[in-house]
Amino acid sequence: MLCRRLGLPFWLGALVLMVGLGACSNTAGTVASDTSAQQRARLRMELALGYFQNGQSAVALEEVRQALAADPRHGPAYNLQGLILLQQGDRAGAERSWRQAVRLNGHDADARHNLGLLLCEQGVYEESVQQFAQALAEPAYAGKPRTHLAAGTCALKAGQAAQAASHAKAANEQQPSAASLWLGMRAEHQLGHAQAVSDYARRLQQQFPDSAEMQRYQRQAWND
Repeated sequence: MLCRRLGLPFWLGALVLMVGLGACSNTAGTVASDTSAQQRARLRMELALGYFQNGQSAVALEEVRQALAADPRHGPAYNLQGLILLQQGDRAGAERSWRQAVRLNGHDADARHNLGLLLCEQGVYEESVQQFAQALAEPAYAGKPRTHLAAGTCALKAGQAAQAASHAKAANEQQPSAASLWLGMRAEHQLGHAQAVSDYARRLQQQFPDSAEMQRYQRQAWND
């Protein structure tokens, strides 16, 4: 998995890219020509990923489009295309790409995570919750702490402090971070649970004393 921060709005730092570029079309009865097309698509995706990581988004997008020309059912290409288009400011194009990724593979938790974040940023909270929930329901999904954090942050934005607290608890049980502890603190603060806030603060001080989140707590900057 790859988490990118590319000078975009803060929430975009939680977007993810599935780098399992060997994923194949699951169409039955694959023939030799299909295999060759899939190989071309994977090669184009490797190039696209390299360009994207180097900040060459226009070239990366062209490689993604070449990958999809070779294999229109290559789901990871749509996930990467969504990231590139969002970086370029095309939110509608990013949404279309991620929706196509999950249409091709309903178990693509990474694409669902990304789509959920975009919908949250747009204020479409009900569907955002659904996308996060479907990502979290995937048994083999390794990014659950990250998605709990995203879902909890979205819930807090939507004024649903109890749901935010629940996601924060899950994230902190699985993989605590300064961000997940701060989310828990903010949710519990809104719920008026002073002891829970104090418990989170102690953990934050012990584990991440120099974090920006610790500084926010010390300033009581609950809305940052």
